[in-house]
Amino acid sequence: MPTDSLAEVYLKIPPASLAKFPFLGINVYDRTTNQRVDYLDPSVIINKNGAKIGIIGAIGDCYSSIAPSMVTDIYFKVGSELSTLVKNEATRLKEEENCDFIIYSTHEGYDAYDISISDYVDIVFEGHTHEKYINTDSKGIYHIQSAGYNRTIGYIDLTINTKEDTFVINRINPIYTLDYSSYADDVDTEALFTKYASEIGVVNEVLGYNARQRNSTYLRNLVADLYLQKGLETWGDTYDIFLGGGYLSCRSPYNLYKGDIKYADFYTLFPFDNYLVLCSVQGNYLNSVFINTTNSNYYVSYSNYGETNRSSVNNNTTYYVIVDSYTSEY
Repeated sequence: MPTDSLAEVYLKIPPASLAKFPFLGINVYDRTTNQRVDYLDPSVIINKNGAKIGIIGAIGDCYSSIAPSMVTDIYFKVGSELSTLVKNEATRLKEEENCDFIIYSTHEGYDAYDISISDYVDIVFEGHTHEKYINTDSKGIYHIQSAGYNRTIGYIDLTINTKEDTFVINRINPIYTLDYSSYADDVDTEALFTKYASEIGVVNEVLGYNARQRNSTYLRNLVADLYLQKGLETWGDTYDIFLGGGYLSCRSPYNLYKGDIKYADFYTLFPFDNYLVLCSVQGNYLNSVFINTTNSNYYVSYSNYGETNRSSVNNNTTYYVIVDSYTSEY
């Protein structure tokens, strides 16, 4: 009898059901029912040394950072709708659940925050913009974001007086990777590394030697060249492919440094799993989005056919380009 693939197993058993922690998303809604999705909770309550702490979780207006195919069935309530949801939930946690302290955790930066929420929560953890800051808003509420790429963890040490309904912040600052990486190994984490050693072991395999440091511009041009090369190998006999490339984002540390190169180095620079797509585009779109783009994150590599015809594109003619799935969906 055939067995399910790992991908099929994950489809049948949602990862959330395997986790030992709650998944929060107060503003993630089903497009068909217009109800909050049932696999996310609006909040969670934890008890710590006699204090009840309510944590509300949300995502911001992050559609541009998500492949559209992943949000075809859901949408996010943002702006004033999100603010209302958070205020109502914070009120419920205080009045019905008798919470002593309310944390608001949102995947959105400080600039997008609605200050009226600060009348209902006690502290805010933020994200998405990859900034590192500790801000105090006009109502005295602290906001903390801990950069990106696992460089730091947001940390707050506070004392809650449940009798007087007050709290004192003893320490608020990010903890750097070098600090917590020196902690004793976690037994559960080590067990996972052992279990999946055959799958993840390749990340530390040395692929070759890089003779000089290469910056993000070089790397993104190289990726565009590789898109084109693979596209020509796969579809070049059937289609006159004009170019390869598209929106290419290189992540921290933004450089491929001199020395031995491992899979992990490439995955850190380009961490998203995409696949290549052969797309047909009208000439006017080819001109505006690819050839004459004003988007500094677009990088393209022209085929011989594209190089010959790039200055004489007909707006009503169909052309073919090779992009990744993130670009194609937009």
